[in-house]
Amino acid sequence: DAGSGGQLKAVLHKNRAFAHFRLRRWQEAEDDCSASLRLQPGDVKALYRRSLARMELAKYAGALQDVEAAIREQPGNQELQALREKASAAAA
Repeated sequence: DAGSGGQLKAVLHKNRAFAHFRLRRWQEAEDDCSASLRLQPGDVKALYRRSLARMELAKYAGALQDVEAAIREQPGNQELQALREKASAAAA
């Protein structure tokens, strides 16, 4: 699903994940972020949202992995840095 069709699907999954997150549907949010990342690997917003969902699901190692991947894409992002500290402490 490369190209604009795949990009649109990735955005739709990412947006639905945000809606799931707001409804506290953590597993559905994680699933939609994963679907988005299959279409657009390395998307910072999808990695961030999946990391947040994984924190809520107590999947701390996965959350840390996601936020570290996001930081590689945006090393100066303070919000990502804060989430990494939280995920790192939870995973320990």
